Amino acid sequence: MNSHDDEIRRPVPYSISVNLEKVPVLVVGGGMVALRKIESLIASGARVHVVSPHALPEIEALEEVQMTKREFRARDLDGKFLVVSATNDRAVNEAVAKAAHKRSMLVNVVDVPDLCNFYVNSQVRRGDLVISISTGGASPALAKRIRKELERQYGEEYAGFLLLMREYRPLVIREVQHPERRQKVFERLANARIEKIYREEGEAAARKAIENLINECAYAPETAEHTP
Repeated sequence: MNSHDDEIRRPVPYSISVNLEKVPVLVVGGGMVALRKIESLIASGARVHVVSPHALPEIEALEEVQMTKREFRARDLDGKFLVVSATNDRAVNEAVAKAAHKRSMLVNVVDVPDLCNFYVNSQVRRGDLVISISTGGASPALAKRIRKELERQYGEEYAGFLLLMREYRPLVIREVQHPERRQKVFERLANARIEKIYREEGEAAARKAIENLINECAYAPETAEHTP
């Protein structure tokens, strides 16, 4: 067995989406990289605590952030769900990782995969639509290229379409009693390219298309396959 075979058989990361709303997290570092991580965590609803002897004014100005201006201490991890270390000091990063692993915590050290037990994938966000790209650390540049390609393919119209689907989904669940027919309604809605209508004709036209399709699928007479 050669080294390539070993690589093929190595475990791959288990991809998940984590709900961080009101969850306490720690960011170690106060530079531009830390700022990007902090902003992402705030957008996820997390309660962010930052520890760094120095921090950018943009970080200090964030009302959502609890700031402690000093060096990292292991006890800073107490009560936290996860930690992101975003410093350029290898010794600090190693200290954060060691303390986090000892507590069986989730830890990400930016750009140092061997110190991490979770990774932040490159993402395309369009409202409720999140497309995540990972190369397992093999080529971040490739992940960046793919992200840009997907950003061109999936525009903001998907965010608008999903807002409408969030509104109409309970109606379909309430009005369409038969599980198979309900599933067909959702499949038709997903495949009808209503996001294109949203982009080219606007929300009102997309809403009308959704309602017409629901009426057509949900309230049509039952087919023979559903007849007792």
